[in-house]
Amino acid sequence: MKLQEKIKSWCKDEKFMSFAQERARKEVCEVTENHRIDPQYEELDEAFEYDDRYIAPLVTYLTYKLRLALLQRNAGKRKRGIWWVLVHVEMQGAVERTARLQQEAERRDIPVKLYSGGEVFYSLDIVERLEQGKAGTLAGSSYVLTEFLPGEEWNYIYNGAYELAAAGYIPVIAHLERYMNVVSDFDRVEELKNIGCLIQVNASDLPGLVAPLVKRAARRLVREELADLVATDAHSASGSRTFNLEECAAWLKRKCSREYAERLLYANAAAILDKKQI
Repeated sequence: MKLQEKIKSWCKDEKFMSFAQERARKEVCEVTENHRIDPQYEELDEAFEYDDRYIAPLVTYLTYKLRLALLQRNAGKRKRGIWWVLVHVEMQGAVERTARLQQEAERRDIPVKLYSGGEVFYSLDIVERLEQGKAGTLAGSSYVLTEFLPGEEWNYIYNGAYELAAAGYIPVIAHLERYMNVVSDFDRVEELKNIGCLIQVNASDLPGLVAPLVKRAARRLVREELADLVATDAHSASGSRTFNLEECAAWLKRKCSREYAERLLYANAAAILDKKQI
């Protein structure tokens, strides 16, 4: 099988793509070597922010760094060098692809406004990464969609959220219903809310498309009106990690007030895009 065909088959493999995404995220968040400052890259990256024509020398430099990494005889250095390039390509890719897709939509007269944003996996240097532009907020706002490991300790989650809030950001805790060390005691949810956190639940978790414990926690967050946003957490257009918004909306219509459902599905998200306080 040719390499191109192999890559295509890998991209269709949900397990492989899930592994690749998780591996890249861990590399960004946990490997100190990949946080080292490269003055040439930083200079080109800053120039690109002001003039997107700098994308050409930026890509050239990343290509050079990849070739340099591949020439390393030491396996550890070679591996770190390759992942350094991947991490920086990922950081550039989201913003650049969003801008290009927006241009294409406008060219085709498609009336849609696109925003870049995504989960930021919490690490001890999260504030530094946000300030350096190595991690992104939601649509350039002060809201940070923050993710932790499902089995993470309560104190680590609370301290991480507090650190973000103290630095002037608004933590949006991603799929809180999956953090058993938080939802095992709902007073802890209140503690997070009291320091300014918003709570996001996954669309698939409310209609019961997941594990029973997660479903119960998600539903209680909504019943007690502790949740602030519903989001898809979709990883692909099909398969087990798809959108499921229709099922979620139907469940909300049956189980909560219209006004609260509208806040969860639309109003609070719109406030984030408009950089307004929720």
